[in-house]
Amino acid sequence: MTKRKDIDDQILVYIKVHPVLRDFIISSMGSDLIVPDDKSPLWVAVKTHLREIPNDYKPHAIGPVAGSIRIALPPVKNGEALYNAAAGATIMYNYLYRNYLDKKGQVVVADLLMKSFKDKYRSFMAGYLASHPNMREISQIKDGINEFCRIFCINMDDKITYEMLRKDWYRFRTRESASDVCDEVKENI
Repeated sequence: MTKRKDIDDQILVYIKVHPVLRDFIISSMGSDLIVPDDKSPLWVAVKTHLREIPNDYKPHAIGPVAGSIRIALPPVKNGEALYNAAAGATIMYNYLYRNYLDKKGQVVVADLLMKSFKDKYRSFMAGYLASHPNMREISQIKDGINEFCRIFCINMDDKITYEMLRKDWYRFRTRESASDVCDEVKENI
């Protein structure tokens, strides 16, 4: 994902996300605006779920919207021609007309972004714990969670708590250790 400065001529899609995820994205990207790489899973999810704007749609105000992030679509001139086997024709994909995510699309994209957040959190915790081996495990985990929240400007409040992050780490670690294969089996694979 990259940031783009020339958003005046961009078509933007607004995605409702969890407040903690929004804080994380703003901290990571420097803005609530994401310009996905055209080969990224995020772009595939967005592009797959773009629909025509419904008649009752009310546009968002220009700029950031509380509780949402923005995803920039490619310029209109970059729409792709796609072959549709069912129709037996080539269809031009024009973002001027297909630039709306319905509820299902919103959920798919928000879930993908949340998965990315959890992957980064778990990778951070694994690295933090590996780099601090001399601490007691409980204080090590608490310090790791606090450091993650400090780095990514995440406030511990009723939206996310230390306990939620700690439980997620323990569940992840338990799943990972249950899927570990013993060395003898690894050698035979």
